[in-house]
Amino acid sequence: SDLYLILFLKQISQLNKSHLPLLEELFLLARNVIEGKRCQLDGFKIGFHAQLSMQRLHLHVISKDFVSDCLKTKKHWASFNTKLFLYYQGC
Repeated sequence: SDLYLILFLKQISQLNKSHLPLLEELFLLARNVIEGKRCQLDGFKIGFHAQLSMQRLHLHVISKDFVSDCLKTKKHWASFNTKLFLYYQGC
């Protein structure tokens, strides 16, 4: 029943391999948020949209129950449940 967006304040076009450790930090932050709510990591989807909606890199953290006021349309659901959503797989 939760949806989080963790922003990395860098334009996607400016990213390079030197930023890979920061991606890991984004994931660790997501994990800390989930654990801080006393939830299980496997109850959440963590990743990125394949089609950009913002120019800043951002990581989505969404509960798999998809109960959220932020998920109001089929487009929202599809963006997290099709190949448009890329799971974070580590660096």
